[in-house]
Amino acid sequence: MTASVRRAAAPTSEVLELLRRRSSVRNFTGEPLEPHILDALLDAALRAPTSFNFQSYSLVTLVDEDRRQELAEILGKDFVRQCAAFVLVCCDLAALPEQGDNYGVPLGQWSADAALSATIDASMVGMCLSLAADSLGLGTVMIGAVRRAPDRVAEVFALPPAVTPLFGVCIGWAATTPAARPRLRSDLMIHRERYRQTGAERAALPSDATLRTPAGPVTEQDLHEWRAQVVKGLRTFRGPG
Repeated sequence: MTASVRRAAAPTSEVLELLRRRSSVRNFTGEPLEPHILDALLDAALRAPTSFNFQSYSLVTLVDEDRRQELAEILGKDFVRQCAAFVLVCCDLAALPEQGDNYGVPLGQWSADAALSATIDASMVGMCLSLAADSLGLGTVMIGAVRRAPDRVAEVFALPPAVTPLFGVCIGWAATTPAARPRLRSDLMIHRERYRQTGAERAALPSDATLRTPAGPVTEQDLHEWRAQVVKGLRTFRGPG
């Protein structure tokens, strides 16, 4: 095979195909998940990269149906009740002071980068958990709503003050699996060698000129749902005043 042919061929692998078809599932069968499967997923997720070997995160599982029902009511997300397992992904700096003492590097106050590093580590472990579940034919969805009720979520999971809920991952057998949602055109997000100004196109109202789907043409329904999600997000991020 010549070099030109190798360059022209689109690469493929199980992981690439998994990512291309990945979508968030919000409709679960309610069928339970065997404990050894959940344990295997959690163990696999812990292989995510981590800064300085800290693993400054905690994963708190919630399988009990009554407690998932309670959490679903707090978050206003019925699929939290439907799924087989809910995993709360937390930024966890509780061990940091004692770790500093044990390693001979007393911390006192730690820098803001410690919390940022923990948040990044937690985000990577959560994504690895989701992809591991997807690879076994399970459905998942990330739940950021835990950050809108941190005190009540902390009470449900008995979190100490140094442990901050970041997001949840619902895992279960999908009743329906939606098609992969659109994403912005790759050249708007990927910069070669130097950053380019693409903000105007990224900020524009959705259209088939800026969005792409793995399945083919972008539909009117895609455009409507994209706009609704962006409006919802902007309202969430909007500050007071």
